[in-house]
Order: sequence, then structure tokens, then C-alpha cells
Amino acid sequence: AYSGHGFAWLWSDSVTLQKWSNALFMTLYSVAGLSFAVYFLDVRSHARRLARLIDAYVYSVVFSVFFCIAFNLHALAIVLSFVYVFIFSIGVLLLGIQAVLKRRPSADYFLAATLIGAIGAGISCITVWGWIPFTRFTYLAVELGLSLEAVLLSLAVADRFNLVRQKKEVAERLARIDPLTELYNRRASRELLLPHWEVGKRRGQPLSVIIIDIDHFKQINDSHGHDAGDQVIVQVANLIKRNSRADDIAVRWGGEEFLIYLPGTRLQQAGMIAERLRCDVGQQEFTCNGSRFSVTCSFGVAERSSTDTQP
Repeated sequence: AYSGHGFAWLWSDSVTLQKWSNALFMTLYSVAGLSFAVYFLDVRSHARRLARLIDAYVYSVVFSVFFCIAFNLHALAIVLSFVYVFIFSIGVLLLGIQAVLKRRPSADYFLAATLIGAIGAGISCITVWGWIPFTRFTYLAVELGLSLEAVLLSLAVADRFNLVRQKKEVAERLARIDPLTELYNRRASRELLLPHWEVGKRRGQPLSVIIIDIDHFKQINDSHGHDAGDQVIVQVANLIKRNSRADDIAVRWGGEEFLIYLPGTRLQQAGMIAERLRCDVGQQEFTCNGSRFSVTCSFGVAERSSTDTQP
């Protein structure tokens, strides 16, 4: 609409639309841009009064342009549309600076985009107002600036999507990980085991499991305190990680109990792994509140049989 290509290519039969297209589309662009900025920078959550003020401004802008159309105030509509674009450019620039200062996500992309858009819009506005000489470049600077702004805002949106995806992945990971030991939790164990179970069953591959229980754990808590109990759980978990292979699935089953699923492992080999782990736990020495102690664990080892139909 601004460059005249719309009238040449799209609505050449509508002189009325061409008459109002610049004022209408520029005004709607400034409204949409402010609304996008409020949403993208999450202004409503950290500056509610400012968000309400912007909402009131947006409604007044929309009302004014349709008022001008209704009463055929074309010259006023053109002047107001440039004013609105100028206010929009400065407004989103200030919002971008505020977002950068508050370290909002993707604020640097947003600020760079709005700065370029503001420069382009500013040049075109002061050209129309007669403050600088009229040339094709100065008149179309707003078009170039807003095009570059759109590209940078696309990068900002992509960056925001990546942040959301990363947060989702972290949340999903935390939902599967025991926070104390950083082993998989009971909820995740079946989900992780099922593919190994099905593949092993289909290909006739063995699968074994080791169950581990810390002996007399209640006495450890009663004698040395719960901090000592947590220390024991963490150290045992670390020894389990150290003795586990890449394909093994180490799980904190609950409390002081652990499981290790061993894909592709026969009972005898699983027993050797359990024995090595039992010795490592027995040699581990713990210190808490000036007292030194050691712990033992009980182990159970089993291999899947041909009659087992599910984990």
C-alpha cells in the first residue's frame, strides 16, 4: 500500500481502498506492533499498569482512524497514521530497552529490531513533515526499516521458541530424574526399560536386573541424622553410576532402594557386577558430625526368562 504496488497489482479497481490504504494499514500496523511487543515481552506480568495504558491507547487509535474514514477526513488520517507509526516506533524501542535492562528473554533481538524499525519510521515521518528533503529513499525508509525489523523479529520469535523448547526439555528431564541422586526415578524406569525389553525379546537377547538395598538404613538416620542418610544415598548412587555401563539404566527405586537394568547381560555377568559394587560400597567410609562409619548393601540379581511377558 505504501509503495503503490498494492494499487497496481491487487486493488486497481478500488480507488477508495487506495485512498485509505496507507492510513488504515499504517495505523493497524502500529497497533499490531504494540500488541505484539506487549505479548512478546510479557509486559502484562511485570508492568500491568503500563499494559492497561497501552490497551487504552490502542483502542483510541483504532477508533480515530475509523472516525476519520467515516467522516472522510483523509488529510487528518494521513497525518495521524504517521504520528501513530512514530509513537509506535518510539514506544516499542522504550519497551525493548526496559526489557534488556530487566534481562527479559530474547530482548536483545527485539531491541535491535525495533531500533532499525524506529530509524526507518523516523526518517519517513520527518520527511513527510517537511523537516528533511523529500527523496525516494527518505520517503520509503519506513518500508525498508520495517522489513528489516520483521526479519529480526522473526529471529527473536525463533529464539523464544528455542528457549521454550529448552525449558520443556529440562522440565521433562527433571520429571524423570531423582533430584538427590540424579539417577532415573521410578516413574522413568519403565519408560526407559520398555524399548530394551521389546528389542531383547524379539532378538533373543538377555536382560538382567540388580536390586540394591542399603542395610539398616533407619539406624543410620537415627544414629547419625538424616543428613548422613542423604550422604550415604548419594555416595551409593555415585558408586552405581561408576559401575554402570552406557546402556545400563540406573534407578532410584525409592528410599534406600536402587535398581540397575542391564540389557544384553547374562545372570553370571550381572552377578559379577553386583559383587564388584558390593565390595566398593563396603570399602566406602563416611564422615558426618565427627563420626566415621561404613555401610553395607544387600543385592539381588535376576535374569529375564523366556516366560516373562512384560517388565
